[in-house]
Amino acid sequence: MENKKTGSEMIKTYGFTMEQIQELKKRAFEIYGTASVSRYVRDSILEKLDKPQSKPIEINADEINTQQRVVIRLPKIYKLHFDKIASEAGISTNQYMSQILIHHINNKYAPLTKTALNDLHYNTDQLLRIGRNMNQIAKQLNAAGIVSLTTRKLEEIQNVINKNTQIVGEVIKTERKRLESQNTTE
Repeated sequence: MENKKTGSEMIKTYGFTMEQIQELKKRAFEIYGTASVSRYVRDSILEKLDKPQSKPIEINADEINTQQRVVIRLPKIYKLHFDKIASEAGISTNQYMSQILIHHINNKYAPLTKTALNDLHYNTDQLLRIGRNMNQIAKQLNAAGIVSLTTRKLEEIQNVINKNTQIVGEVIKTERKRLESQNTTE
């Protein structure tokens, strides 16, 4: 439903427990001096639009006991933006916005879309290939008796690549599990 006066559109969001709504009211009051959940939620979501999505969100459906409705108003352009992201993630706009808000409360980041997850997987694969090539270069330098700062630097870079790929691998596993569980609940 569009508000003609402000040009914004109302979005209904479901899936909050009473505790989560109380926490939203508390945070809104701390910031604005009024317990306006709608304002707090809107500002939190708009803040998320400006930040890149980089970490996964773990959603445990068992932790959500009862659900409450929250209604917010956003300019239409933002609603369209959320519709697009949710569609790419294979979920509804309400589900996506609920995830953003719940995880904002828990100081986590928004979930990755399927496209972003695939891109992350591809880039990690490429990084692994670079790391293997560097490892082969370092082995050849060591075999030739050339132990230098360059060899040590290559090994340091290899260690950073290995650590990064382990972290990214965990992100990918977590996100794939989350996406699979969403597909089975729909």
